[in-house]
Amino acid sequence: MKNKLLEKLNTIKKSKSEKDINENSINEIKSETENIQDIEDEKLNDLVDIEETNKDVDLDKAYDDNVSSKDESIISKESFDEGKERVSVNEEIDDDTLKAKKLIEEENMDVIEALEHLDKMDEAEEVDENANKKKAKDYLNKKLIPICICFFITAMVGLSALLINMSTLNISIIVDDEKPVSVKQIGTLTTSQALAKAGISPSSKDTISKPLDAELKNNDVINITSADKVLVTNGKKIVKVDTGLTNKKDIVKQANFKVDKNKKVSSIKHKNTSVYAVLDKNQKLVNKTQKVKYKTVYKEVDTLDGEDEKVVKEGQNGKLSFISVVTTNSKGKVVNTTHLTKTVVKPVQNKIVEVAKDSDDTIMLPDADGKAPVKYNQKITVNVTAYCGCAVCCGKSTGRTASGTYATANRTIAAWSGLPFGTKVYFPSMANRPNGGIYTVEDRGGAITSGRIDIYFSSHSEALAFGRRTMDAYILK
Repeated sequence: MKNKLLEKLNTIKKSKSEKDINENSINEIKSETENIQDIEDEKLNDLVDIEETNKDVDLDKAYDDNVSSKDESIISKESFDEGKERVSVNEEIDDDTLKAKKLIEEENMDVIEALEHLDKMDEAEEVDENANKKKAKDYLNKKLIPICICFFITAMVGLSALLINMSTLNISIIVDDEKPVSVKQIGTLTTSQALAKAGISPSSKDTISKPLDAELKNNDVINITSADKVLVTNGKKIVKVDTGLTNKKDIVKQANFKVDKNKKVSSIKHKNTSVYAVLDKNQKLVNKTQKVKYKTVYKEVDTLDGEDEKVVKEGQNGKLSFISVVTTNSKGKVVNTTHLTKTVVKPVQNKIVEVAKDSDDTIMLPDADGKAPVKYNQKITVNVTAYCGCAVCCGKSTGRTASGTYATANRTIAAWSGLPFGTKVYFPSMANRPNGGIYTVEDRGGAITSGRIDIYFSSHSEALAFGRRTMDAYILK
C-alpha cells in the first residue's frame, strides 16, 4: 500500500512540473497580447489626429488622403480584429490557466493527503514496532527471566549438593552407653555404612536410633541399645554371647568356659545387661555406682565488666554404674576389682568459667582439667642454672635441701632468700614438663644471688644439658 502511494505521489509531482511549464507559456502569450493591444491603441489615436489635421485640406486631397487613410484604417481595423481575436485567445488561455491552477491545487491536495496518509502509516508502523518491542519485553519478563532464574537455582542446588558430597562427615556410634566410636567419611554416608565402617554388627533385636538407610549429617550420633546383652567371664576374659538358654551353667558352657569343683557361677543383671561369671570362692559379682565429680573449665575472654572471672554454667556431678568382679583375701579385704561393664546413669556436667585476659595479676596455667587461672604477685626475668644431688654440684650427696625436704626433679628449685621456702614459681618456657612448669622454692645455695634460680634435675647429665638460660618467671600467690 505504501509503495503504491509513493508511485502516485511521483506521478503527481511529474504532472505538476509539466503544468508549471504550460503556465509559463500562457503567461508569455498573455504578455505579448497586451503589447499588441497597446500598439493598436496608439495607431487609432494617430488616425484621430490625422482626421482633425486634414479638415482644412482640399477635398480632393482630403479625399485622396482619406482614401489612403481609410485603407490604412481598414488595415488597422484588420489588425485590431486580429488583436481582438488574440485577446479572446488570451481569455481562453486565462480560463485554461485557472483550470490548470485549480487542477494543480486539487493535485496538491492529493499530494498533501498522500503525505498525511504516509505519515499516519509511519506512525502506525512505529506503534506496531513499539508494540512488538513491548511484546518481546513482556516475553522476556514472563518466560526468559524465570527460565534463567530456574537455571541459576538449579545450578546452585547442584553446586551445594556437590559441596555437601565433598564435605567430611564426623559420626559417633555409642553402643549401650559405652565409649563412642568415631567414624569419618568424605561424602555421603548411611547408618548401615557407618556401622560397617566401625566394625559393629548389631543384631536384629537391637534398637538403633536411626534407620539403616538414613543418610547421615555431620556430627550425627548413632545410639545402639542391645535388646538383651549377655556377657560371660571367668574374671580374666569376657565373651559376649547370643543365647536363648536360661540355665547359668549351660550359658557358661556355650561361652566355652569350664566350671571346676572349686569354681562357682554367679549372675547379675543391670538394665538390659546380664552377666554370668565363673568365679573363685574368694570372688563375687557386684553392681556398684560411682560418683563422677565435675571439672571446672576456664575460658579466656577479652574483657569482663568489673570482674576477673564469671561463672557461665554451673557444674553437676555425674554417676556411673559398674558390674564388677571383686576379689578379697582370706581376711575379707578387697585386693582387686575388675569392672566388666560401665553404664552412665547420670552424665557429668562441667562447670564453665570465663576469665578476663587483661587481668593484671592472673595467669592461665595448665592443670589436670586443662587450664586454670592462677594469681601471681610478680613477673620477673631471672638467670636460671641447673644442679643435681651429686657431690660435684652440692658438695654432698645426701639429697636433703636447706628446707629439710628431699630434692625432687620437676619440683625443687634453689632461690635467693628474698623468695621464702614454699614459694611457687612458674616458668612458661618449662610448661611442657610433667609439672607444667611450676616449681617450689626448697633450697638455697652459696652462689645463688638475687635474680638467679637453680633448677634441680635427677642426673648430672641432665643438669649439664640444661646449661644456663635467661627466662621469664611468675611468682605465684
